[in-house]
Amino acid sequence: MSELLDVLDEQGIQTGVSVQRSEVHKNGLWHGTVHIYVCRMIGQKVEILVHLRSASKDLYPNTWDPVLGGHIQAGNTPIQTVEEELSQEVGLSISPEDLIVGPIVKADKGSDKEFNHIFVYLFPSDASVYFKDNEVQEVRWMELDEVLRAIETAPTEWRPTCDEFLAAYPAVTSLLKAHS
Repeated sequence: MSELLDVLDEQGIQTGVSVQRSEVHKNGLWHGTVHIYVCRMIGQKVEILVHLRSASKDLYPNTWDPVLGGHIQAGNTPIQTVEEELSQEVGLSISPEDLIVGPIVKADKGSDKEFNHIFVYLFPSDASVYFKDNEVQEVRWMELDEVLRAIETAPTEWRPTCDEFLAAYPAVTSLLKAHS
């Protein structure tokens, strides 16, 4: 079953048209996504959960990724998408109150044109995470600044471009500071 996505205009407003995900990317249509930064505090340091994407992913296979998330299905809200993605991908049941809501970042990557809704989830110390959807090969916790340095020094090994990560980085750090 393929995904149906709402098409957005260049300002991020719904056009009233929904099309298949493959058509959205093929035709370079604007659409919504959620980017969830799963973070934990270790003393005064912030660590972020990163994962190595499966070789079978249609976008950015075999690359490291500091965000969980996905496309906002037609008719869904960003919050609904976050709840579904965290449940399906890593087995976490959350409520909207568990999320720190960040900005929406416009990202034009050629045929992949997205409005990324940024969220931070503070990982509870007593929780466990497991990937159950076969979209992930490996996971690790890295310090936030370490992720930035890795993307800068080995950009082909990471899914977000350095510019894309830098667009979200200030929001993630300020959201974490405000909630620590």
